[in-house]
Amino acid sequence: MGRVAVGGWVKAYDGARVVHAVDVEDEAVEFSFQGDNTFQLVLTERVLEECAALFPQALIDYRAAVAERGVTRSGA
Repeated sequence: MGRVAVGGWVKAYDGARVVHAVDVEDEAVEFSFQGDNTFQLVLTERVLEECAALFPQALIDYRAAVAERGVTRSGA
């Protein structure tokens, strides 16, 4: 089983800036969610690969759930 180090939960709202940086020394990619506060998420290549495969379906599922509720987003 893999290991996860965690210090809490985070919710990123619309308007938050998301950037990434490659850390070759730690063999990982760091994502920084920047807004009123900043949160860094560091992923290894394997976990990044899993997220890249999972996130498109998560977006499809989210949009389907929102459409089913009849909710519209401004600017969407």
